[in-house]
Amino acid sequence: MVLTATVLLHVHQYSQLEQDMKQLLDMKEELETERDTYKSKYNRLNKEVNFIMRGDEKHVVDIDALIMENK
Repeated sequence: MVLTATVLLHVHQYSQLEQDMKQLLDMKEELETERDTYKSKYNRLNKEVNFIMRGDEKHVVDIDALIMENK
């Protein structure tokens, strides 16, 4: 009887761990998608700023460096 209860407890814990792992993997996928979106936005903005500055080598702006300067 005690062995059966222990086995049932372990099965329940295993099921819970599986569910938790699936949730974590889903969250990871969402974060990776969000990260990729921000990377894409950064690249587009950097290109736009450089286009606005006419791509002149003297005036090429690295948005990341500009942000770091203003922190």
